[in-house]
Amino acid sequence: MNLYTIGYEGLDTRQFIALLTHYGIDVVGDVRKLPAGSIKGFSMTQGEMG
Repeated sequence: MNLYTIGYEGLDTRQFIALLTHYGIDVVGDVRKLPAGSIKGFSMTQGEMG
């Protein structure tokens, strides 16, 4: 098993998913202390990504 880290700053949801797909990543764990963000699709308060 490989473990990767990734940031999403500057990416929209579509670009982020494309990056994950490109590298064959199919499981993502959110390890932020507070799962809130100002970018639509990247905040637990706004629901699932997509």
